Amino acid sequence: MSVLNKKWHIKNTDASASLLEKLLANRNLRDHRSIKTFLEPSIKDLYNPFLMSDMRKAVNRIKQAIKDEERIIIYGDYDVDGITGTTIAVRVLRHLKAKVSYRLPHRTEDGYGLNEKFIHEFKKLGVKLLITVDCGISCAKEISLAKSFGIDTIIADHHTVPENTPKDSYAILHPKCEGSLYPFKDLTGAGVALKLAYALLSDEKDETKIDKFAEDFLDLASLGTIADLGLLTDENRIIVKYGMEKMKHSKWDGLKYLKHYSGIKQEDVIDTQMVGFRLAPRINAAGRVAHPYYALRLLLEDGEDKGQTDALAQKLEGFNSNRQSITEKALRQAEEIFLKDNKKKILIAHSTEWHSGIIGLIAGKLTDKHHLPSIVMNETAGVLVASCRSPGFFNIVAAISEFGHLLEHFGGHAAAAGFTIKKENLKKFTKAMEDYADKKIKKADYENILEIDAEINADEITSETLKTINKFEPFGIGNPTPVLLIKNIKTQNVSVIGKNKDHLKFRSLLSGKSTSALKQIDTIGFRFGPFAKDILKSESLDIVFNLQNNTFNGRTQLQMNVVDLKIN
Repeated sequence: MSVLNKKWHIKNTDASASLLEKLLANRNLRDHRSIKTFLEPSIKDLYNPFLMSDMRKAVNRIKQAIKDEERIIIYGDYDVDGITGTTIAVRVLRHLKAKVSYRLPHRTEDGYGLNEKFIHEFKKLGVKLLITVDCGISCAKEISLAKSFGIDTIIADHHTVPENTPKDSYAILHPKCEGSLYPFKDLTGAGVALKLAYALLSDEKDETKIDKFAEDFLDLASLGTIADLGLLTDENRIIVKYGMEKMKHSKWDGLKYLKHYSGIKQEDVIDTQMVGFRLAPRINAAGRVAHPYYALRLLLEDGEDKGQTDALAQKLEGFNSNRQSITEKALRQAEEIFLKDNKKKILIAHSTEWHSGIIGLIAGKLTDKHHLPSIVMNETAGVLVASCRSPGFFNIVAAISEFGHLLEHFGGHAAAAGFTIKKENLKKFTKAMEDYADKKIKKADYENILEIDAEINADEITSETLKTINKFEPFGIGNPTPVLLIKNIKTQNVSVIGKNKDHLKFRSLLSGKSTSALKQIDTIGFRFGPFAKDILKSESLDIVFNLQNNTFNGRTQLQMNVVDLKIN
């Protein structure tokens, strides 16, 4: 076993294959067409938005509303996917001179999805068209109420389609709806909003001709796709690749300020790590500890008031610092609960002290650490709000839907879901979920296995190898950063670094066949500091790592980023 108590599994041991061939095979890319599409994604390969069911009907209704000067409301979700999707919808409708405004629910006060209080407000405001973004597919009751008030509803969503779909909606834009012919099923909410924008900006006489303005929304759609852990394959891969390129010179002032406060410099090459761990948490923080309007307002800023744009970006920075602090404390408390009973196959806990805005973060961290599904709940006045996360082997929304009769509301998808439940039903629900998980999850599912793409030798740790790896960018869900293994490595200059001395740094001494000289590669291991003393006593190491470039003081050189170690 490794220092992280993981079993290592090498996916490809074909000695006759090159690293490129191994990486392609590991991603099930074997024929020329699929390989070319993957390695050379083109913006021209985005699918025709009118392939999505109801798209033409939705576009015609929106254009009629614009012509008749009807009031349109965009109703989004409070996470990054919902906020960026809402930004796209609002901006494209403003561009088309629509009478458009927007609403976002408060995570704690309103909960996920449409809320009847908003429907009543829309009636008073004389709204005639409601467009939901990243929500709505599980809101049949609220949409029926809207229809009774003479409000048409267009749903733009990607979450799991329930049995009781909203029959009273005017149109449903959803790649997974029954009978949908849309070629790619895994768009996120922002992705669906992007397709709507493309459709609205298409030429009425030739729908394949689309206003170039539509491409300005790619950075927002890529932000939502990465943050919502969308599969980075097929159309999502195109959205993210070109979206991150757009992000470097974004048209949107709010995004420019957000990049600045996230420490992203103009000369930086933006990647999925920067988006997922710097930009996205700052946007999410508004909805977690305050109100998502702060983030939406920032992304809708047009640069007319630089002081206000800067103030909003600073607000998000403050929210994010607060979020980090309260998450750290709550995570420790949750860990203590689970350590008391670590034989369960699903982790379930609740507290009145945990802010409802961070329970998703706690659930995600617990699932990542223990490789088990987790449900974390905030309790207020006899009602619990839950956030659920799950590894790939367990469909969490299918699990909670089995016991939907015990819940007030629920929704989500295979890897992430949410629900509300009355406290009087909690004990019964908890027992039912534990029994369900016990039957469904086998030990082999949650064994701590580390998947390794290939084993390489010292001669292969070169800039050319890194160029091969970088052909597979952007990395993310469905296309992880290639993980490599090298064995029997000697080390020198072993040290611990970081404020808390919890990170590890050393030089790997590589002895190849092509030269007698030792090649020295800087090696960094985040959170591997506690193993420094053992490494100093070791004869050699087997290292699982990602190969990357590190630039410091204007000098760029290869670096091995440790994923796991075995000490020999």
